[in-house]
Amino acid sequence: MLSREHLYKIGFTTGSVEERTKGAESDPTYLCAPVKIVETYETYGMNAQTFEGLIHRVLDSARLQAVFSAPTGGTYTPREWFVCPLPMIRQVIAKILDGSIIGKVYNASSGFLEKYQAIDRSPDFYTDLTGLRVLQLIVSQDPFDDIAEGTKTVEYRELKPTTLGKYTYVDKKDGKRYLRPFDVLKLYVGYHSKRDRMLVRIKGIELSKEEANVINYELGEIIELHRWREEES
Repeated sequence: MLSREHLYKIGFTTGSVEERTKGAESDPTYLCAPVKIVETYETYGMNAQTFEGLIHRVLDSARLQAVFSAPTGGTYTPREWFVCPLPMIRQVIAKILDGSIIGKVYNASSGFLEKYQAIDRSPDFYTDLTGLRVLQLIVSQDPFDDIAEGTKTVEYRELKPTTLGKYTYVDKKDGKRYLRPFDVLKLYVGYHSKRDRMLVRIKGIELSKEEANVINYELGEIIELHRWREEES
């Protein structure tokens, strides 16, 4: 069970909250742990799902970043959990209702509502990628699963005439070719719209000592992991 102060799930249901939270101990949606109903709201004259989405958007910086093991196997990335003091959540709800939330978002670092500033984020992920050098790669399912399980710690790519510009660059000062530095690896399984995806930190980049024209990307912590089947369930 995850133990963290100010951890709340914010979601909506068309039925009763009590009925929805039954069996939370075995439901990945509730982190497979007992939950306590803190507050409930009834909506009138508005779409409950839209209201939920507005709250999530304002509190996005406080969204829980974690990957859990599901009881049925595999992993689960929670989407509706936030690490934010309850008074702030109440304030956000009140400001949405009176319209004064426009142009504001919650800053989890400062703990205050601040003026919205656009950040660099892939629509498939929650993490702010501003200032990070991101390498996007397409992989097959097996190596993706191996990385997710921690059994594969190096991803490699072969240097070809068609990929030199993606993985290397020529320094204008000395005319030499160098490996492009990257901070984060963005992995997708295949090219379909419904596909597993992952953000993983890159610890190191070097040319392979065993194979010519091969770059090794040493992998660090997994930042985000998403299984599309779990998200649709």
